[in-house]
Amino acid sequence: MPELDLSSVIEARDVVVGKAGDRDLLADVYQPPAGTSKGAALLHLHGGGFRGGAKDGARLAPHMASLGYVSVSSQYRLTAEAKWPAQIEDVKTALRWINAQASDLDIDPAKTVVFGYSAGGQLALIASGTQEDARFNGAGGAVPIAACVALYPPTSMTRPDGGAMPEPMAPDATDGDLIAASPLTYAAPGFPPTILLQGTADTTVPFGSSLAMFEALREAEVPVELHAFPGLVHAFDGYSDLAAVCAPLIDFFLDRYVVNPREYPAMARQAAAR
Repeated sequence: MPELDLSSVIEARDVVVGKAGDRDLLADVYQPPAGTSKGAALLHLHGGGFRGGAKDGARLAPHMASLGYVSVSSQYRLTAEAKWPAQIEDVKTALRWINAQASDLDIDPAKTVVFGYSAGGQLALIASGTQEDARFNGAGGAVPIAACVALYPPTSMTRPDGGAMPEPMAPDATDGDLIAASPLTYAAPGFPPTILLQGTADTTVPFGSSLAMFEALREAEVPVELHAFPGLVHAFDGYSDLAAVCAPLIDFFLDRYVVNPREYPAMARQAAAR
């Protein structure tokens, strides 16, 4: 596999993309080398269990930029600062900034993708399923999403019997709040094309989490791929060689569904048969 040239990526740090409560919401922007842009933007959302993590934890952002995708790695408020739904509101704010900057970023706003890692993957899936949901869109209105990329994401939010509310929920959160923070809630027709990647030896987020989302989206006839990596654990993309493997897989998926949408003859025949 050819080695990706990350040195040619153009980086801008701590760009203000909106407000997170009373403070600035910051992002790092990675732009492709001149003349290589595919006209699509990826909003990267880091992991950290909603308690920790930072925008520089979006490890694949430079890799995807080297492949032609404008990559915006944004902050969102952690639970020490704000509880749900602040996190998904911040995601929508960053998405609106990308759309507003489409000309400067040289992208088509209709080709904006959410791309999340662990807790960020959970947010990416929720954002994908709530594009028209006024509860989370705020005054800015609906935010279109062309596709979703989620690495080892939690896909359901439940409260253990007798236990504390899970992150990022407030102590007085309701069952409805837990349902709204569960990506599986939104697996339905109209969900954008989605690619899931997870290691089968993940003990932080069980592999069954991605498998359940895959099966639910497939049942809803949503274009979905699941890449299972035998023996790999949580956050496996922290290894540079594994990151270099994931990026082309994701690139091919996005090229097929977002950048240059197309069907292959066998796929068209099967769809007609259904």
